[in-house]
Amino acid sequence: MIDVRRATVGFVKVVPSRVEDRPVLEAFLQGHNALLVARAGELVSAADHPALLAWADEELVGVATYVIDQDCCELLTLHARERLQGVGSALVSALRGLARNAGARTCP
Repeated sequence: MIDVRRATVGFVKVVPSRVEDRPVLEAFLQGHNALLVARAGELVSAADHPALLAWADEELVGVATYVIDQDCCELLTLHARERLQGVGSALVSALRGLARNAGARTCP
């Protein structure tokens, strides 16, 4: 079981976003052209959905936004500052644990 409040993989610490993280979350998503995403046939703000943040020291290095709806978990966005560093894997692993704890499964 992964405790997403303190999940750490290598140098990356994955935590749920907080209200005070909103400005840095929006800036990170905007920097990856992911502030608006298509979901169910309409554009929605990814920042309006729950997010997991990956931190290395005090620097935001990755973001995953998602929706858990009843028994389905949908990954909306997944972005890392740098590729092939394990950040995306850490975020997906933490989200899987969160979804499992919520009784959700991954849905197509």
